[in-house]
Amino acid sequence: MKVNILTDSTADLTKEQMKEYNINVYPLNIYFGEEEYIDGITINHREFFDKLATCKELPTTSQIPVGKLRDLFLQFTENGEEVVVITLSSKLSGSYNSAVVVRDSLDNDRKNRVHVIDSTCVTLSLCNLVLEAAKLRDKGLSGQEIEDEINSIKGNSTLLALIEDYKYLILGGRLSKSAAFIGNTLNIMPVIEITGGEVVPIKKVRGRKKGYQFIIDKAREYGIDKDKAFFMGHIDDEEAYSHFEKYMLDNFDELKDIDILPASNIGAVVGTHAGPHCVGIAFFKKEK
Repeated sequence: MKVNILTDSTADLTKEQMKEYNINVYPLNIYFGEEEYIDGITINHREFFDKLATCKELPTTSQIPVGKLRDLFLQFTENGEEVVVITLSSKLSGSYNSAVVVRDSLDNDRKNRVHVIDSTCVTLSLCNLVLEAAKLRDKGLSGQEIEDEINSIKGNSTLLALIEDYKYLILGGRLSKSAAFIGNTLNIMPVIEITGGEVVPIKKVRGRKKGYQFIIDKAREYGIDKDKAFFMGHIDDEEAYSHFEKYMLDNFDELKDIDILPASNIGAVVGTHAGPHCVGIAFFKKEK
């Protein structure tokens, strides 16, 4: 029985990855005030960050319309096929809840072949889960077996990143203006983690290199599952990424034994909260 893998555009998969792993992606809608865009279709990363730089309120995302989602579920359950749907964190979007509602509206036969997973992740950590699901499918696992396995490992998929621009943490209510002023004055930068389904500041460091080193130390503390994908990425800043990449390769010896996937440009959802100039890594924590 064929198993289809479906996720949303916040996974930041490249077109090459979609093709190589045979992954289906549906776009979310992005709103700058009353202006509506379709992620990756009517607005690309460059255009998104150009608009983000001038906005006074953070853009929002909304899930795919339920009618379109229903059409996709019907399409991917034709002829007895299954579909595994992996959404971004339910704490950041209504995508998961919408998918569950649409699945439950189907007849029993089709409903049992739609497997909906709340990734509790976003961007590259979500991408990691989706790639793992595709690998499990290619090993011959059923939709239910893939759902069970992804649910068992999703808590180990993480992203650690350094933020340089406080503006977006202020707009998102994650940081006060006074704290940001002090931070900018003293060159203090927050490190964030995607944890518990949310974007959470976990450490404040003074200067880029200390931020890079904290990310290395935190990754070492967690341990890295070398059998799964490892990403390094950035938000709209190739120059910052080149400094970050060099520091990581020079100071993180464990990376010598890891197949690092091509650098990724992190998109709208994390970009909204972290802003440009952010750099980071995504990986699976090693099972303790």
